[in-house]
Amino acid sequence: MTTRYEEEDLRKVKPVSIDERDSKVHVESFVDPEAAGDAGSSGLIDIFPPILKGADLKDLVDALRRARDAKKQIVWLIGAHVIKCGLSLYMKSLIERGYITAVATTGSATVHDLELAFYGKTSEDVAVELPAGRFGMSKETAAHFEAACEHGSENALGLGEAVGAYIVESRAPYEKYSVFAAASRSNIPATVHVALGTDITHQHPGFPAAKVGELSLRDFRI
Repeated sequence: MTTRYEEEDLRKVKPVSIDERDSKVHVESFVDPEAAGDAGSSGLIDIFPPILKGADLKDLVDALRRARDAKKQIVWLIGAHVIKCGLSLYMKSLIERGYITAVATTGSATVHDLELAFYGKTSEDVAVELPAGRFGMSKETAAHFEAACEHGSENALGLGEAVGAYIVESRAPYEKYSVFAAASRSNIPATVHVALGTDITHQHPGFPAAKVGELSLRDFRI
C-alpha cells in the first residue's frame, strides 16, 4: 500500500553555495570571554538592582556556583539562537569551567553550529532569501550535516555527539566557535532533539531521514 497523496520531488531542488548568500552573523563579531579576561567585569553583578529579574540573575549565579562546587549536573536546554546570536564562546567557556555538564537543543542548532565551525558565518537573511526561493538551500550546510549523520550512524553515536566529533575530526577552521565541538572535547553530552520538517537540512534531496531518526532517538535516550 502506498500513500494516496502527492509527495514533493526533492530531486528538483537546486542548492546554492553558502558563499552566494548573505549571512547576518560572522565570527569576527563574537566576544571571547577568555580573551577579555577580567577587564570591566569587576563588580558587574553589582550593577543589577536586587529587584525582579535583577534578583533572579543574582540567584541564578549563586545557584550555578553552588551546583558546580558540589559537582552536581547542570543541564542547559537551549534554542538555536544561543548559538546563532554569537554566544557560543560563552557556552564553550562555561563548559570548560564546569558550569555546563550537558546541553540539549533543537535540530536547527546543528545548522548554525556547522556553518560557524566551517565557514565562520551563519544566519541567512530570511527576508531576502525566502522570496527568492533560496531560503535554506546552502549545499555545503546540507553536505556537512549529512556527513556528520553518516559518521554518527557508522559509530553508533547520538546526533549531537556525531556533529561534535565530525567538526573536531574534520579540523574545521573555526572549530573554536562550535558548542558541539566544545562538548565533544570536554566529554559532556550534547543532545539534539529533531522535529522532522522544521530544519533547512530536511528539504535537501540527500537528507538522511532514517539516520537522523536513529541518532536523535539515541540522543533522547542519552
